[in-house]
Amino acid sequence: MKTEITRELGELGHGLPENFDMCSMIWFVITDAEWISPTRVRAPTCWSATVGQITDRLKAYKEAGLDMPLLWPPFRDVPTEKTLADMKTLAEEIMPKVNAG
Repeated sequence: MKTEITRELGELGHGLPENFDMCSMIWFVITDAEWISPTRVRAPTCWSATVGQITDRLKAYKEAGLDMPLLWPPFRDVPTEKTLADMKTLAEEIMPKVNAG
């Protein structure tokens, strides 16, 4: 992500601003069933995937330069108890693995 942006800006004679952070809002729901990525969709509007798949995808995004994922559960469509459980899993299981590299 950042590499491509840096390359394209370089072609225009510009560079990334100092302290540039790349962020993206990602809706997610943790499931027991694996998510099968549709071949025509590069960035789905909501990840519905296992803990491992979400962890792996966030690691890949981090390696590509995404500094600040904005992770949100789909509040309206998911029961509150499920939302709280997913947020706890995100904070306690997923993000420590992503941040550890």
